[in-house]
Amino acid sequence: MRHLTQYIEKVRENERVAISRELHDDLGQALTAIKIDMATIRRNVYNVEVVAKINRVSALLNETIKTVQNITSQLRPQIIDDLGIQTAIEWYTDEYTERTGLEVFLNLDPVITISPTASLNIFRIMQESLTNIARHSMATRVDIELNKSGDSIKLRITDNGIGIVESEINSKMSYGILSMKERATATGGTFTINSRDSNGTLIELNLPFE
Repeated sequence: MRHLTQYIEKVRENERVAISRELHDDLGQALTAIKIDMATIRRNVYNVEVVAKINRVSALLNETIKTVQNITSQLRPQIIDDLGIQTAIEWYTDEYTERTGLEVFLNLDPVITISPTASLNIFRIMQESLTNIARHSMATRVDIELNKSGDSIKLRITDNGIGIVESEINSKMSYGILSMKERATATGGTFTINSRDSNGTLIELNLPFE
């Protein structure tokens, strides 16, 4: 079952890459071409009402292009490969704060170099953790730490919400938690999630340092 889960995760990532590429190369380029054509039409139209309609369509087009870019980035953040996991976390949490209103404080070691596979797993686990925090925790603050500890890389995510109960942690219906555990295991690491003594939830991921 573990090998099957790992295989499914690999297939999912490959599909995300393929969909992301299709959105960027086909839909993204088509929308850009329409935007250029709209600008050309706008320069050759002098009717005020028609110009106003063109401007509204152009504004909607710009929003659509931005939406496609956001979807593409969520499917497969190219920034991980280009600039590293630390920059990818900064980018994602900035958007997360803007979208949810939750404050996120980062403590990321800028020196450590992490393999592409480990970086992707770290990013997906962080992504799933923040999604769960926004949905269930009623938190107002999240802290994320990423550093090297001995021979391992440690990701630590804490929030100040209502915490998580043991039944939710061990439930076979908690697919997000199961997926995070499997991602950790697939790269030879460990994943734990517990309620903190004071309040909120503590998530820890430990991966072997390559």
